[in-house]
Order: sequence, then structure tokens, then C-alpha cells
Amino acid sequence: MHRFLALLTILLIPFICEAKNIEVNGTQLYVDTVGRGIPIVVVHGGPGFDQQYLRPYLDELSTQNKVIFYDQRYSGHSFGTPTDQTLTIEQYVDDIEGLRRALNLDRFVILGHSWGGLLAMKYAIKYPSHLDGLILMSSAPASTEEFKEMAISLNKRLSVQQATLNEIKNSKPFKENNPEIMETYFRLVVSAQMHNPLDARKINLSFTPESAKTMGKINETLFGEMAQKPFNLYPALAHLNVPTLVVHGEDDFISTSMAKKIQQCIPKAKYVEIEDAAHYPYAEKKERTLGVIRQFLTELKLVKNSQ
Repeated sequence: MHRFLALLTILLIPFICEAKNIEVNGTQLYVDTVGRGIPIVVVHGGPGFDQQYLRPYLDELSTQNKVIFYDQRYSGHSFGTPTDQTLTIEQYVDDIEGLRRALNLDRFVILGHSWGGLLAMKYAIKYPSHLDGLILMSSAPASTEEFKEMAISLNKRLSVQQATLNEIKNSKPFKENNPEIMETYFRLVVSAQMHNPLDARKINLSFTPESAKTMGKINETLFGEMAQKPFNLYPALAHLNVPTLVVHGEDDFISTSMAKKIQQCIPKAKYVEIEDAAHYPYAEKKERTLGVIRQFLTELKLVKNSQ
């Protein structure tokens, strides 16, 4: 009996969770940590989504690493009132550094998906000394001009659902920030971003009453900032000395040429394309995608028991 309990404890250790709110840069960030080992900080997309849409898929990395999920400010369970002063891209980047300090992380791997990829790149440029690795999964583009191209591509994908999306957006429940209606709306958007639209049901979309209210302002303000303040990360990425993995679905609305350009610009970067996947390869082709990430971490000796 004692041996059974000991074995059970060993098996459960990677999946031990610790969820809590942590004060970072004057706001409360909801943080959920899974597993043990060299830390991976996961930066979710959106802006305005939360960590749940990446789970439970990325939790599986916790068998060999400590995986740290957090909801960006004003999203998910990170409650607060957005202001023009605090709702900036630079603040979101500094929040990652603030989180690192609050968790006493010396060095870590950062993994960014979609919009989170942009934040991860900007963090790597500003705070490279704390990074052991950078993983960009279905990352947002690295320049304003490419963001414009991305928007055109996404609008083409959404054309089939556009009438339904407009109907939902004009409805009273949507205007009243009803969480269930918000979920319905964004699940339609996600279906257009999938290689197989039916795979949208695999994504764990959820909104709290608070995050449903702030979603619109977050999107409008942060995307507005990118339009008003053109940027180009490529010159800085060319000097980045951080081992990097760029993993991208072959059918992503963010073109593979943009992902390859990022990989070609970063000196220590490798590129892996996931077949039969689009913007959510971790759910569409989970085994292949997680296998690629694990191999990258293993090669860098960033997993438990690596020699």
C-alpha cells in the first residue's frame, strides 16, 4: 500500500497545480503553475483572451518542465480597470518582466502564441539576459506592414461567417457583454482560423463577466496603438542571441512566409512547419507540435533529466 501511494505521488508530481493572483506592476495577474523543472512562461494570444484556450494541451509540457500560465492584465481572472496609461504594448511586455521578478525566476523559456508571440519577441529584445529559449508558435508578425497583410488574410477567412458575426455583434446580449454570446462569437472566429473548422470545438474559450466587458477596449486600444505607432522588430531580432523555435501551421492565416522571415532573421532560430494545421497547431496536431517543442527543449538541455 505504501509503495502504491509513493508511486502515485511520483506520477502526480508533474501535474501539481498552484493557482493564485500575484501583484505585478500595480495590478493583479492570475497565475497558474503546473509541474516541476526549468520554467516555461506561456504568453497567450488575443489580445483579450486568457490562458484557458491553450489548455489542457500545453499542460502536457509539465511532464518535464514547470509550465507557468498567466492571464494578461484585464483578461480572464486578472481583474482590473483598463486605462489609457496602463493599456499599452510596452506595459504588457513589462508585465512579463514583473512576473519574472515576482516569481523569482532567474532564467526561463518564454513561449508565445499569436499575439503572445509579438509580446514574447519584444520581451526577448528588451530583456534577453533572462532567457534560455524563445518559442514562437503561430506568432503574430514582426512589423506593422505585415500586420496589415495579416488582417486582410483573416478577413478573407471570415467572409463565410461574416453575416452571422455581424448579426451577433449587433445583438443586445453582445452589446451588453454577455459572456456566453462572446464565446459564441469568438468560436466562430476561431473556426475560420482552423485547418478544419470543426476543430474549433477543441478550443476552451471562456469569458468572465469582467473580461467580456474589457475585451473590446483591449482589442481596440492595443491594435490601435500598432496602427498609430508603426513598428519593425527585424533589425533588433537580427541581433538576438537567444535560441529560438518558430513553429507554424502550414495553413495559418498568418502566412508561413512571415514566420520563416522571423526565423531567418534570428541568428539561432529553427523553423518547423506543422502539416494539416493552421493557427492552433497545439490542438489541431497536438502530438506533432508538442513533440517539436519537447525536442527543441531537450536539445538545449532545458528539460528534467537531460544530459
